[in-house]
Amino acid sequence: MKLFLILLFTTIFSIRSYCSDPTTINFCANTSNTIALTDLLNCNELVVSNATFSVQTLKIGFTVNGNYYEQTITGNTIPQTFINNIQTYQPNLLYIEDIVLIDSNNQEKNLKPIKIKVSN
Repeated sequence: MKLFLILLFTTIFSIRSYCSDPTTINFCANTSNTIALTDLLNCNELVVSNATFSVQTLKIGFTVNGNYYEQTITGNTIPQTFINNIQTYQPNLLYIEDIVLIDSNNQEKNLKPIKIKVSN
């Protein structure tokens, strides 16, 4: 009975720890879900809050005048062409979706989509 309780406690604690993993990504270590347009234009790097992971792939996009602009990115650097589109269209929101992180053991981790408000 004692062994059963220890195993049950260990299992519950492990699941709770795994489910509450706070790993996120953001622009240049800006932990807010709001970023100034000027800061966004000067920052093309996505930072992972957990140093054991790096960005493998993701999709970033925005909507302007009913058109959705999206780019699939490999790695943590946003291409200058997409930054130029942000400068041209000045969207109010950025959507980061299909976020796949990878660690040194090639273990993948999927993150929830993120919506970032862009302030002028």
